[in-house]
Amino acid sequence: MKNLLTVAILIVLIVTGIWLTKPTIDSGTYTVKIGYFTTVINDAPLFIADELGWLKDAGITYELIPLTTSNQALEGVISGRLDLYTAASILPILLASIISPDKLKLFNVAVLGKEQPFDALLTLKENNIALWEGIEGKSIGIYPGSTAQKIVKKILTAKGVDVSKVKIVPLPPQNHIPSLLNGSIDLLHAYEPTIAILKTTGKVKEVYGSLYADLIKGGAPIIGGAISAEFIKSHPNKVETIIRTLDRGYSFMQSNEKEARTIIQQRLNLSPEAASKISPLFGALGSNIDMENVQEFSDLLYDMGELPERVNINSITYKRLVD
Repeated sequence: MKNLLTVAILIVLIVTGIWLTKPTIDSGTYTVKIGYFTTVINDAPLFIADELGWLKDAGITYELIPLTTSNQALEGVISGRLDLYTAASILPILLASIISPDKLKLFNVAVLGKEQPFDALLTLKENNIALWEGIEGKSIGIYPGSTAQKIVKKILTAKGVDVSKVKIVPLPPQNHIPSLLNGSIDLLHAYEPTIAILKTTGKVKEVYGSLYADLIKGGAPIIGGAISAEFIKSHPNKVETIIRTLDRGYSFMQSNEKEARTIIQQRLNLSPEAASKISPLFGALGSNIDMENVQEFSDLLYDMGELPERVNINSITYKRLVD
């Protein structure tokens, strides 16, 4: 239960006063603190809303604060250093809802399925690896953390792979590309935009599409956004405005894909070729959370031992003031 311990320590430190700040009560000049990630496409709706000036036009004064880890994002929201973040691993949100249920709410979710893939299993073109029996005896680089490892092993097992014969290699994200290209690992379970970047080298091929899409029917809601309960209480109208604007960014991605890719290219510092190769764009639509899908995924995490108890998704989800 390393994940639970980490989140618990963060919450204890925060609620006892370390780093603790508190949003001011409703004010037209309040600056909303929004966390985002600089290396993945999860925040694309936010990038679009910011680039096109929609938040400013809606009367929102805000600051974008870069993040590097999901735990950092969670700590920021619980402490008050962030009012919200739009997309990160959903697991810390679920853990925090158990330990300190009055601190935050889940307000958007991205479901990763066949139509909106986010991950893929890659190898070098020179490697002759057959699915799925050919994976036995090979090494697979994955994101660090027990959840990623358990999910990959669960899916491989379901495909008939003897995972005791597979070497799972947790790697920090910055090591994913060089480790695959230099042959340190045989395969890489990669996320976007790493997939697109590797494909531009001409040295990599896709062995299999999204593993997460096979995790549960309808796709896996592994990405979620959290919003401070204090911010909801103090600035309910700003919350609604921000969520509507993020939804608008999501819709823009679907109807203006070329321009959306250009914005993502600039924000993530991608080459035009890499931006063009990113799989069909996806985003988190705050007003359209599939409760049953998220509940099924949460129950799966509990069954895998990643959650100490079951979470009632309906009770931790932000309820819109207007539909």
